Amino acid sequence: MKDLKLYTVSYNEFKDRYGALYHTVFDEEDTGQVPSHVYIGFLDGEYVGFFSAYIHNIDCIYMQYGGFIDKFKGVMSLGIFKQTVNYIHEEFDGIIFRAKNTNIKVIKLALSAGFKIIGVRHDKDLYVEMLKTKGDKQNG
Repeated sequence: MKDLKLYTVSYNEFKDRYGALYHTVFDEEDTGQVPSHVYIGFLDGEYVGFFSAYIHNIDCIYMQYGGFIDKFKGVMSLGIFKQTVNYIHEEFDGIIFRAKNTNIKVIKLALSAGFKIIGVRHDKDLYVEMLKTKGDKQNG
């Protein structure tokens, strides 16, 4: 996936377009989160998807939302996700996020990219918390 181009924009630079970006992936309205970073991907010039995140601490970023448009879901998503993780690791040592325990596809994707389960959280639903640091190897 040599032609994957990733860009980072701040929410303040992109807030007038963030809702539409979110809607293209999730087919619903943004839930009101305000990320500090928005990572946007293009493969051969075509929009792939995005990840939004906020700074958790000086060394770690917390992914809030992320996903791909339908065309890039499935087989291609692991490669795109791994490249995105590597791109984020250029700036942050750690990446943390949580996924609903019923979202098996996302949990498998994260495990394949080298994330480790670090806990669970109950917040109306049960969430699996995951972390990847630069030194953690990616699977596959």
